[in-house]
Amino acid sequence: MMLLGLGVDAWITLMTAVAIMAALLFTRLRSDVIFLGAICILFVTGVLDSSEAFSGFVNSSVIIVGIMFVIVTTTGSFNEGDCRF
Repeated sequence: MMLLGLGVDAWITLMTAVAIMAALLFTRLRSDVIFLGAICILFVTGVLDSSEAFSGFVNSSVIIVGIMFVIVTTTGSFNEGDCRF
């Protein structure tokens, strides 16, 4: 089924992208919850299969960024005056 030249998968993806932007702008939900919810929506509707949905998590860049978030979170809990050399 085509509507304005786009298939059902394209419309689901576009509506998910609009919902992501709206949730990021107008709610206080954490961004990781929003993006994981979007991946779940695309997975459940069949737009993404399991290998596509979770392929980004095995990328070494994603793991490094995740480790950096942990480091920044733990070091950010200290005040600047607490760090003495």
